[in-house]
Amino acid sequence: ARTVAYAMDLAEPTHAVTITQPGTNSAEITKRLRLFTSAVREKYPDFQMLWAAEESEDGMIHVHGIYYIGNTERGLSRKVIEYAKGRAGIPTLCFSKPIPRGARAQFMGYMTKTLGDPKTAARFHELNRSPSRLRVYQGRGFFRDGAGGRPLTLREAKKLSFQRSRSRASTSALSA
Repeated sequence: ARTVAYAMDLAEPTHAVTITQPGTNSAEITKRLRLFTSAVREKYPDFQMLWAAEESEDGMIHVHGIYYIGNTERGLSRKVIEYAKGRAGIPTLCFSKPIPRGARAQFMGYMTKTLGDPKTAARFHELNRSPSRLRVYQGRGFFRDGAGGRPLTLREAKKLSFQRSRSRASTSALSA
C-alpha cells in the first residue's frame, strides 16, 4: 500500500473530493464514478482523478478521491460538480477542497484508512473489487512525474517514487 501512496504523491494531486452515496456495490460505484469523471471532462478534458470507496461504521458508503486538472492549481467549481453528479445519478453530497501543500501524504492515507482495521478491511476490498491487495481506481494518465511531468504507468510511478525515496534516505543519512 505504501508504494501506491508514493506513486500517488508523485503525481502531485492538488485537490481531494468526497462523494457520498455513490452506490451500494462495486459495479454501481464504478459505473457512477466513470460517468462523473466523463461529465467533468466535458469541461476540463485534462481532469485526472484517483479514488477508492469505503463504508463507514454507520454503514454509509462513500468515495474519497484525489485529483488534478492539468498543470494548474484549479479545482472543480460547484456548478461542474452539480452537473457531474446529475449525469452520474449521484443523489447527495459531493465536495472538493484543495490539498494543503505538504499534506498530500495525509490525504492519501485517509483514502485507505479502513484497510488498517480487520473489521472494515474486507468491506474495503469488496467495494473496490480487490480480494486482498490495495486497489484504487484511476483514469488513464493519472500517474505522472510531477505536475507537468511525463505520463507514467502505475508500475513506473511506483518504481520511480521508490527510487527517489531511497535516494532521499541515503542523502539524509550522509548529511547526518
